[in-house]
Amino acid sequence: MLSKKEQSVDIQVDTKQSHKMALILRFLIFFVLGLIVLRAFRSFIYLQPKSKKPNTNVGHSEKKDPYQILEIHSKANGTEIKRAYLRQMAKYHPDKVEHLGEELQVLAQQKTREIGWAYDTLTKSH
Repeated sequence: MLSKKEQSVDIQVDTKQSHKMALILRFLIFFVLGLIVLRAFRSFIYLQPKSKKPNTNVGHSEKKDPYQILEIHSKANGTEIKRAYLRQMAKYHPDKVEHLGEELQVLAQQKTREIGWAYDTLTKSH
């Protein structure tokens, strides 16, 4: 049997260890939450529109260069155009940003329409 003094020492050691474990656990939780918030913030900044008011007539009323929208040079062939189209659609697909909120999903849908318009314009001319 342990004396009362030895028992109190054991209890103090256990509480110190449990405090250390609690601190480590808190640190890990905040670290993981920080990474999640950082990733969401990067996605938000990446899809943020340049103007405060999103344009609903994307690609139709504006005179934008379809090559610039697809990020290709003006002498690109059909294969390069299709590859750029698929790459841009994968990047801005609304299903990829649905967890980030409705506003970003609307922006992604507008960007997808713009990319589709650029692809249609370029494939009709080739």
